[in-house]
Amino acid sequence: MSLNIVINAVTNFTGYGHVGASFINQIYNNYSENLQLLTDPSVWFGPDCYKPSLQPMMQEILQNQVQPVDIVYNLWTPMILTEKVYTVPMILETMFETSNILSDWVERCNRIDEVWNPSKWGTEVFKNSGVDNVKCMPFGFDFSDSMETIPQIINDPRYKFLFINQWSTRKSARDTVFAFCETFSAIDSVVLYVRAFALTGIGVTDELIYTDIADAKKENPDSPQIIILDHFSDEVLPKLYNSIDVLLALSKGEGLGRTIVEAMSHGCTVITTDCTAMPEYVNSNNGFLLSGKMINIDIPQIEKKVYFMDDTMQWFQPNLAEAQDIMSYCYDHQDKVKQLGIQGSKDVRKQFSWDRLLQPRIDAMEALV
Repeated sequence: MSLNIVINAVTNFTGYGHVGASFINQIYNNYSENLQLLTDPSVWFGPDCYKPSLQPMMQEILQNQVQPVDIVYNLWTPMILTEKVYTVPMILETMFETSNILSDWVERCNRIDEVWNPSKWGTEVFKNSGVDNVKCMPFGFDFSDSMETIPQIINDPRYKFLFINQWSTRKSARDTVFAFCETFSAIDSVVLYVRAFALTGIGVTDELIYTDIADAKKENPDSPQIIILDHFSDEVLPKLYNSIDVLLALSKGEGLGRTIVEAMSHGCTVITTDCTAMPEYVNSNNGFLLSGKMINIDIPQIEKKVYFMDDTMQWFQPNLAEAQDIMSYCYDHQDKVKQLGIQGSKDVRKQFSWDRLLQPRIDAMEALV
């Protein structure tokens, strides 16, 4: 079947904005003459566009005016949805990271013919919140086969941990640096690399990264070095993952967990939490899952507003003492831990490739038409 697909997508720096762009690229390769871009794709044309190689594709489909429209694919939160302007079937691809979603989200989701969520956990959250048309539709990933490394990092003889993500409470950024500093001393041959950014929309700047690290070092003056990496394009990420031993992803909740899957695909062993999307990638045979408990969300009101959260929601608090024990284990059993990373790479490349996961998405679209 040849589908005329309208794409209404926000493809920004977020995990599912990035992987959603990957899906758009995949359907473009199948339906290049049958795509129309509905939204203003400013992120694709700005100077800070994270994936310049996709700009020509987006420019091309922006010019298309497909008629008649068969299906509309929406990527982002339900809040991008206004009144239904098409009579054809509509799909919304979205996700969340906490125990439930806002009632406004539920109402908007139920206007749509089908809601896609990439994780089994997230799908159940949407169902339990009252969304009656949601189905689990895992994303594929554009895995890199590059074996290149970053010389300054790979040549560092110390055992290398990495934190790579948004600097926020949900990502347990401050907790991660404190756990690292409390686990090791300066005589241990370890280092923590940090590639992070702060969301100015929640009233913080990158200065918070330096402040939190300084606080951890002040309380643990004999702790190892922490190195903050300069910002660089996503095309450099495979080199970074190839240069690191262990990824620290002590997140309180992930709708997708993009960096976890990407790091695993390069053989990087992952320490993450045993809740939300992460157990769908990580298990005891290929990494480490932390126990913990669900707790009420406790963040400033401005942050709740930006993240579409409220006081009814909970997220997962990892056991930080257990995280410290596992970090120590990794340092003391480096060969065993490396084998976990090798297995993790095999697992995610097999289970989450577009070769395996693209066709079910195309089939689902065709079934709605």
